[in-house]
Amino acid sequence: MSKCPYIHKNKNNYTEFENQHNGQSVLVCDICGNIFFRCPKCQETNRSLALFCRSCCKSISLSQTENNLKLNLRNYEERNTLPLPSNSGKILTLMSYCGFIFITTVNKCFVSNMNEILGELDFFGESPLGSSFIKTETKAEVLITSNRKIYSINLLDLNKTVEVLYEATDSASIVHAAVTTTTDIYWVEADKNSATKRFSSLQKGDHRKYNGGILPLLKGGENKIFITTTDKLELYDSQNGNFSSVTLTDGKKSDVINTGCQPVFDEQKNAVYLFGEKNLWRIDLGEGELKAHPLQMESTGDECMTITGDGRILVSRSDGFYILNSFGTVEWQADSIYIPEASNFDGRTPQTSGQYCIFSGQKGNSSVFRVYLLSDPNKYSERIVLGDLQSCAPLFRFGHLFVPSERSREQSLKIYRLKELY
Repeated sequence: MSKCPYIHKNKNNYTEFENQHNGQSVLVCDICGNIFFRCPKCQETNRSLALFCRSCCKSISLSQTENNLKLNLRNYEERNTLPLPSNSGKILTLMSYCGFIFITTVNKCFVSNMNEILGELDFFGESPLGSSFIKTETKAEVLITSNRKIYSINLLDLNKTVEVLYEATDSASIVHAAVTTTTDIYWVEADKNSATKRFSSLQKGDHRKYNGGILPLLKGGENKIFITTTDKLELYDSQNGNFSSVTLTDGKKSDVINTGCQPVFDEQKNAVYLFGEKNLWRIDLGEGELKAHPLQMESTGDECMTITGDGRILVSRSDGFYILNSFGTVEWQADSIYIPEASNFDGRTPQTSGQYCIFSGQKGNSSVFRVYLLSDPNKYSERIVLGDLQSCAPLFRFGHLFVPSERSREQSLKIYRLKELY
C-alpha cells in the first residue's frame, strides 16, 4: 500500500499512471491533489520536487518518470474544476513545472495543484509576459515576467514573500519573458522613446542593442541563448560572452525569418529549427559558427511549432498537422480521418507530454482536442469537444488535460483525466 508523501492520513486514495520502464509511476493524490512519484529502485513515494529518494537516496526525477507514462487514449473523464477568484481576468497561459501548475491570467499568476490554489502573484495593472524555471540541489524557483518586473516565487516555500529581482525604469518596458542560464537571468527591454531594444542580464546589464522586432528569447541547453530578429538568428554564449549569427541562406536559397512562429531548439542534435517565409530551416551549431540548411517543408506563413524530447518536430497550421523527424522529413501528416472532425486551425501550438501530443482545432464556437501517441499517431483519443473557445492552449501533463473555461465571466480550470492504463 502506498502513502502520499504529503502531510495527511491518505494511504491509497490516488490515481496512478505507470511508466513503461523500471516500475516507475506518477501518482495524483485524490485527497490533497498533489503530484508525487515512485523511486525506480525501492518504490518509495516522493514529493514532486525531490531530487533524491527519501528512502534509499537514489537520484530521481519527476520529469524522467513522466516521459514514458502509459495512457489509455480511448477513455477520459472530467476530474474536477478549479475555480479562480472573480478578479483574475482571462487565462492567458498554462504551464507546469515539478508537479505544480502555473496559471497566468490578465491580472494574476496562480500556483496550484490538482485541487487548490497554493499561491498567487498580483500584477497590479502590469502586463504578464510568461514564466521560466530554475531548479538546483538547493532551490526551485519560478520566474514570472511582466512588462515592468521580473519576480521570483520560491516553490520550496510558497508562503514566502514574492521577491522582485528586477524593475524596469519608467522610460523602458520588458517585452518578453526572462530566461535563465546557470549563472544569470536574461531578457529583452524596449526604450519607450525610440525603436531600440536591449538584450540585458541581471548581473552584467545591457549586452547588445537592436532595432526592429525580436522574438521571445530561446534557451539552448544550460548556457546558450538565441535572439531571433527579422533578418538573422544570433547565438549568445553566456560562458564566454561571445555572439555569433547566421542569416537564412546556404548559397542557393535565401529567406526571411517568419517572426510569427517561435523557433525551437533540439538539444540532442544541437540545432535550431525556424520557419522562413519560404521554407523550414535547420541551423546547426558547429564549432564557432552557425550553418543554415533549408528543409523540404514549405511555409504557409501561419505555422505553430514545438519539439519533443526525442527530437520530433510538431507543426500545426492551416493545412493540417505534421510530425517531422530531425531532418525535416514528414513522418506523419493528419488527414480528414485524424483531424478533429469538421474543425479548423485555431492558431495554437501543439502540446506534448512524454510520448503523447495534442493537436487542437476550432469547430464553430467550440474547441476540439485529440491526444495522439507519437510513435504511432494512428492511435489517438476520442474527440474532446468543449462548449466554448479557449482563451489559451490547453496543458497536457501527468495523464491529465488542463483546459481554461469561462462561464458568466467567471474563470476556472477544467481538469480531464485519461482514466485507465493500457
